[in-house]
Amino acid sequence: MPVLVGSMASITELNERLTQAGEDKIDIERFRPNIIIRGSTPWNEDGWKSLRINEDKQPLDMDVVCRCLRCHVPNVDPDTAEKHPRQPWNQLMKYRRIDPGLKFKPSFGMLCAPKTEGTIEVGMKFRATAMTNDHFFLSPMK
Repeated sequence: MPVLVGSMASITELNERLTQAGEDKIDIERFRPNIIIRGSTPWNEDGWKSLRINEDKQPLDMDVVCRCLRCHVPNVDPDTAEKHPRQPWNQLMKYRRIDPGLKFKPSFGMLCAPKTEGTIEVGMKFRATAMTNDHFFLSPMK
């Protein structure tokens, strides 16, 4: 199963855009990430090819497989089940339609595949071990 990695820097940048547009901020939990990282720049995750978590002890290596192209699920608050009719979908559609393979879906987060087995705990350090500009969503064959 893929692991969804989300970035606090990216949600902060999205929230700045939402508040500038007169909308409320949202929590990163709206995107349902499995792992939330801190200490990166906004949208830096778009170029990750591989990650290493907990390098000092038992490293966990992950391949970054593709961008997470979003549906409307992040419009629903996971705590209250209330659905916002427009956000964050509309804001993301303005500037996060970045995957040439599927131009009509916005991207937030990266889907990863663990290469090694291990345990992840709050506070573990991570680093991108390789970068790429080659992420490209392949549409299913019709």
